[in-house]
Amino acid sequence: MAEPRSDHVPPNSVPDDKSGPRAKFTRELPAVRRRALIEATARCLAECGHAETSVREVCARAGVSPGLVRHYFGGIDTLIAETYRFIGGQVSETLAAALDTAEAAPEARLRAFIDASFRPPVLDPDLLSIWLSFWALVRRDEAIRRIHRDVYAAYRQRLEGLIVAAAEARSRRVDAALAEVEQSLAAIDADLRRPRVHKIFSIRNNAGLSNYLTGEADLGTLIQVVMPNLYVLPVGPLPPNPAELLGSAKMKQAIDSLAANFDFLVIDSPPVSSFADSMILSSLVEGVIIVVKGGVTPREMAQRTKEHLQAIGAKILGIVINQIKLQPHDYYYYSTYYSRYYYGSSDDEESGAGEGAKAGA
Repeated sequence: MAEPRSDHVPPNSVPDDKSGPRAKFTRELPAVRRRALIEATARCLAECGHAETSVREVCARAGVSPGLVRHYFGGIDTLIAETYRFIGGQVSETLAAALDTAEAAPEARLRAFIDASFRPPVLDPDLLSIWLSFWALVRRDEAIRRIHRDVYAAYRQRLEGLIVAAAEARSRRVDAALAEVEQSLAAIDADLRRPRVHKIFSIRNNAGLSNYLTGEADLGTLIQVVMPNLYVLPVGPLPPNPAELLGSAKMKQAIDSLAANFDFLVIDSPPVSSFADSMILSSLVEGVIIVVKGGVTPREMAQRTKEHLQAIGAKILGIVINQIKLQPHDYYYYSTYYSRYYYGSSDDEESGAGEGAKAGA
């Protein structure tokens, strides 16, 4: 009969070693021996790092013969990989337990999951040392890389599901509130270089703001109804002189007219760092929301955007960070420039090429 490869393990942090070394060469079940070697590897990684984690060090902590590492795992590399899988399973069980004891409300479950992610036993100094050892091996060890991908994919999937559930619950409350007060909103696409609002709402873009600014159509005929109390003004044909049109008297007239007929206006604009368009629009509205792309927009660019807007007297209402990646090594990785994104091919857009900070009014 084949020996079992694993056994159920209750959630803990770094395995406790208070009982002292195990007696050598004792007869125990295979699952117990495998567990002892994995726990000893975790302690070794926490205390010594992956460079000093060897068969000799692990077996000394486990109190077993070095031959058992080869017998059960084939070598130290596989043992370290299995330890990563083991620790990942412990964290997953801890987070699942936090959800089991949380209130049923979606926001309460999300809060419980995040709280559990940033407190012991998940957020523990020894466990962090172990994670750092694993992450150092990700680039050069294929087995570790696969486990790393699986562990974080499971974490992201669970977190994203909780976020979506909480967002849907809040959206239902917001929709009900807006329906009750019957306030209207108009979304205006003022990115006359690369418009996208019409794609978001799946509406026509054959005519829009550019037609009004060039005197080709009346404003009222260009607005499309997306749903009750939500209206959209797309861009229409791309003009050769976008900055000139946005700075014209007709643009101010359009904003004044829309403001008189809708309770709220939301205006999408090109990135501040690349064009003057957003600066022009910022001078025409009551407030600005800066939008940055998580993990792509450099912090310095976001800071310059804020300074430029403040220099012209724009009122900054807040900042939105979108498309945040949850892997720890992705937060501060910036690999592309905005110009490639803005004038690149459609493949660049789909792959998430670099984007500068945008200002939405």
